[in-house]
Amino acid sequence: MAAVRGTSLDNAVYRIQHVRRRFLACPHMSVTHVLVGRPSQGKRKVAVTFLIVFLVVAVAAAGMAALSWMAPRPGFLGVHDGRLADCPDSPNCVCTQADDTEHWIEPLIVQADPEVAMDQIKQVVMSTSGSRIIEQSAVYLYAEFRTPIFRFVDDVEFLLDAESGRIHFRSASRVGYSDMGVNRARMETIRRRFSELQTSSRATPRDALLKSR
Repeated sequence: MAAVRGTSLDNAVYRIQHVRRRFLACPHMSVTHVLVGRPSQGKRKVAVTFLIVFLVVAVAAAGMAALSWMAPRPGFLGVHDGRLADCPDSPNCVCTQADDTEHWIEPLIVQADPEVAMDQIKQVVMSTSGSRIIEQSAVYLYAEFRTPIFRFVDDVEFLLDAESGRIHFRSASRVGYSDMGVNRARMETIRRRFSELQTSSRATPRDALLKSR
């Protein structure tokens, strides 16, 4: 038993002295490198590959962002024969007047006075981060939206159809191909907030009092 203990103690002392010699010989090395050694060749290759892919993606995204910043506003926007512009073939656009299922999205339903409804749309747009209203009238509103990180520009339009009780809209990325569903998700958020505003505006004084309790 004493021999075993002595052997274990000798091994521990040897390990401590070995680590000390390595650390003194290479003071620039981290403690982790001293204790477990340098990363294997395979791990270094994986790390380098990951870094290269990350840099390529970052540079590409930054380039697209720069193009989006510099790209002029599309000249085909606006209302033409009672309709908003068609979506391009790329999937980075949604429109309530689109003829295909990939780009089509349900219009907003007006449940109050049409003029009030357009004011509510304006409120929702102005309260949304990254938005800027470019043009507006009694039946039309055009705004730019910038994404949070790379500041990509999306062009968003609203068109009131008072007869049908609907607000048509179109939301499209200014440059690029895929938007990863950003335009559709944004418009669904606007739909929810617009619906909440309409519900709030229809509440009677008694309902409002009950909600405040």
